[in-house]
Amino acid sequence: MEKKRFSYKVKVVLLLLLCLGFFSIPKSKNDEKTAFVNVNLLPMTDEKIIMDQSVIIENGKIVGIGDSHTITIPVDAKIIEGKGGYLMPGLADMHMHFHDEVPVSILSLYLANGVTTIRSLAGSPYQLKLRKKIRNGELAGPTLYISGPIVSTSSLGVKGAKEVRAEVIRQKRAGYDFIKLYSFLSKEEFYAAMKTAKELNMYTVGHIPYLVGFNGVIEAGLDEIAHIEEFIWEFLEGLNRGDPNPFGLKINYGKLPNIMTKLRKSKIKLCTTLAIDEVIVEKITSPKRYINRPEAVYLSKRAYHAILSGKDHHQMIFAKGKEMLEWIKLYKKILVEAKKLDIPLVIGTDAGAYGEIPYGVIHGFSLHDELHILIKNGFSPYQAIAFATRRAAEAINKKDEWGTIEMGKRADLILTKKNPLIDINNIKKKYGVMASGRWYSEGQLQKMIYIKDWR
Repeated sequence: MEKKRFSYKVKVVLLLLLCLGFFSIPKSKNDEKTAFVNVNLLPMTDEKIIMDQSVIIENGKIVGIGDSHTITIPVDAKIIEGKGGYLMPGLADMHMHFHDEVPVSILSLYLANGVTTIRSLAGSPYQLKLRKKIRNGELAGPTLYISGPIVSTSSLGVKGAKEVRAEVIRQKRAGYDFIKLYSFLSKEEFYAAMKTAKELNMYTVGHIPYLVGFNGVIEAGLDEIAHIEEFIWEFLEGLNRGDPNPFGLKINYGKLPNIMTKLRKSKIKLCTTLAIDEVIVEKITSPKRYINRPEAVYLSKRAYHAILSGKDHHQMIFAKGKEMLEWIKLYKKILVEAKKLDIPLVIGTDAGAYGEIPYGVIHGFSLHDELHILIKNGFSPYQAIAFATRRAAEAINKKDEWGTIEMGKRADLILTKKNPLIDINNIKKKYGVMASGRWYSEGQLQKMIYIKDWR
């Protein structure tokens, strides 16, 4: 049967009707104009609050900032009444992982916690599709930066400098934002990956490979060390780097000044990821307390029962010794020294890290845990928030795009009821979150992550 086709005249009429406005093409939410009025502004450009301001958003960008009494609000703007609350930039978790065993959307968990930027350190083609959908407004979620699949002889099966070089080139062509280098690379493989990444102008984040060591990553010019905990290998006395086993070895704290001075001079950035270490300690010492946390409802059931029964990955690893309890003391000493020396930190939590069973670091919630760790170790609320906003953007050379409330920046915002610079917990007491110009009220956010408590 022949398909019916529109005649030429019908096509012309339809086109004219469209041009005259008889049909409308719905706008995506970030195409709308929005105005926050009567807010106190935390721009995070420096430590200040600008009282009684209004901020205008259009096409996902900040296009107007001014005194609420004098600024002109577009007549077609959606008004969000600030009620004297505090408008601050959205937060960033710069080290996370996706995994399937989460009972609600990972992206929603981040938005509900005010996290409007995330960086995945084990990418995949699926994540590239997510990134595109979020950018196009087809999917609610934070802005996503993605590494390629982890470059490692153990995960990708690459072997030798030639294969590693080819893998880095493949990841660049596929559209990944940076590369992630793992612990099991040989010196030859690591240097080949680094050389290729530099040729391609790709940012590099990595573990300190056992056979390369800290001096080696400095020599190669690594941009960022993926965890503070990577330094444990530099402090253990008698470590065999060819067959590394950290258990039973003593920490030489006398190395701390020299290592931290080297780190400062190298200008390598250091990602924190201490939230996962505190989770490990709690799973070992107080598993019932951990699984009774309110956010533990978002654990997979496999992870929940593994922790409860003492069969979680970390509980099994640390069953004989209690080395982790000592190691985390070292990690926090490194954090304190990093603050003293103004070493560029990148705040991340390792949320979603996955062994045979997910490790139990809950997406979104863990970023607030990381902020608390910084504050407990001498950082002010402003300093901690800066690492999750402005300094996060600076770390990956995106300071012109996000991280502060300034003209032209991406509209990633949290509207809190009280001042976060007085109490970091006030970030959680919010009216809502805006991600790339899309506004989500607190009521909407809670509906997005609602789950019946099954514990």
